[in-house]
Amino acid sequence: MPVNADHLKQRINEVLEAKSELNRLTSKPYAKLSLEGKYAIRYHIIVLAEALGSICLHIVTTTQSKTTSKQSTNS
Repeated sequence: MPVNADHLKQRINEVLEAKSELNRLTSKPYAKLSLEGKYAIRYHIIVLAEALGSICLHIVTTTQSKTTSKQSTNS
């Protein structure tokens, strides 16, 4: 299975958007954040982690797929 560039671009955009939003939210001291602001930070950290995990998983599965198919043809 080849790398899906569109999938990677979408996940990278999610990472960049979450990072931007986290930068905005964390510009205030933590003590001054509202409860909603604190939950927003948590949410964007989760979005960031999921997008990074998706990128890693996609790369590993495509790489593993190529390695497995090469091993099959060499046997």
